[in-house]
Amino acid sequence: MADKSAFLRLTLPHRSVTPPTTAPPVVPAWSALGSVAFSGTLTCGVEVATSSKSFYVFDFSKDPEAASVQGGWPKVPMEQIHGVIGRRLKIMNAFALCLHSAHLSVEGIYEAPFKLTPEHLLHIEPSGGAGSGGTAFLLLALTKAANAGGTPISSVFSGSPIPQEVPAAAVALLDQVLEHPEPQAFDLAVLINDALVAASAHDNAGAVVTAWSVCEVILYRMWLALADAVHQQQLGASLSKTKQRDYQHDFTASQVAEFLWLSGKLTKDEHSDLARVRKARNAWAHSIESPQRDTATLAVRTALHMFETEFGITISANPAGQSSYAP
Repeated sequence: MADKSAFLRLTLPHRSVTPPTTAPPVVPAWSALGSVAFSGTLTCGVEVATSSKSFYVFDFSKDPEAASVQGGWPKVPMEQIHGVIGRRLKIMNAFALCLHSAHLSVEGIYEAPFKLTPEHLLHIEPSGGAGSGGTAFLLLALTKAANAGGTPISSVFSGSPIPQEVPAAAVALLDQVLEHPEPQAFDLAVLINDALVAASAHDNAGAVVTAWSVCEVILYRMWLALADAVHQQQLGASLSKTKQRDYQHDFTASQVAEFLWLSGKLTKDEHSDLARVRKARNAWAHSIESPQRDTATLAVRTALHMFETEFGITISANPAGQSSYAP
């Protein structure tokens, strides 16, 4: 039987030790990216520009939370540097969701969603140097190192020029998210992008688990708002911090959804969709029962719907769209 057996050969790259160097990495200047095709500034100060070659450049120098760290490590605590990087990644991943939405709403076309990680980021200075100080720019659309066989993050960055209306719509939508009076809108938008990317990669479990996290947070927000309204009406006082914790800890998400439905805060269809997503999440979490593709798609759409209901921000997404993965 050995000759009929199937084997998978896994080749791991060898680790190499690179001698330390003080030379800055080679980075392209703006001229290599083409002329500026669009430029917009978010209320928080982050400037977003696109080039004629479909590169996206983010300038965080005017965002107090994401500006360059002067001096760099070890002069600056690593936690602070990580915080700056984290802030930048969150803004760009929220932008990724808004860009996906803009392509759908403006052009009516599907562009694959994407998610950035620290290794995708490249910091350059206007003078052509590189480092963590001064004015830092982060470029999307650059391939990973050529010797690593990297490919562009998304075809959206290397294809034909993008109409100015698309990045303009994405920037305007991102500004709504960042400037919403409820800070959780920003965090949840980033999570929705995570779920959308997982769904596009056929990671059904990842999509369901992440999307349900968004839904659950919003469910409890709605539940506390309802409880507070009843307390004010019946007792003439808002919920205390202790009562808020009690209402969050003493009632399951299933019970909360039921109460919200009975009180008219959720429609029958909303209640049904949430129940299906919640059961799929629990089946995966407790029994490692993989959710189906249609459930993953429903989970992302339900999270988007709940997000719009709670925060009044409409984000279009197609979790069942094309994918780079072909089974």
